[in-house]
Amino acid sequence: MGIPTSSLLRSLGAEPDPTMVGVEDEALRLRFGRHSVQCGQFTSRWLTPTYLITGVINTGRTIVDVQSEMPVEVATEEEGLAWLGAILGAIIPVDVKPDWLFKGERLRNLL
Repeated sequence: MGIPTSSLLRSLGAEPDPTMVGVEDEALRLRFGRHSVQCGQFTSRWLTPTYLITGVINTGRTIVDVQSEMPVEVATEEEGLAWLGAILGAIIPVDVKPDWLFKGERLRNLL
């Protein structure tokens, strides 16, 4: 049995987000300075449970639409960080990127 993605996100500082509708579990928001992404468990288009990470990151120079999925459960914390590093690593500006996201980028080879 692995670690629920929601527990991992909470341990990384995610807060409850009542504005996200249609989630099967508690919706969460990860903040990176003035940037943020919403996270919640949904049923994928293949009818399997998935964790959706969504948002818009506007750096002033670029605007990125984040729409990505990750498993609802990861085997280890490192695997979860690798998923988040792969999804958010190149998108979140360096000046507001937390240490755990730098670590996740380095762990992408675990995927």
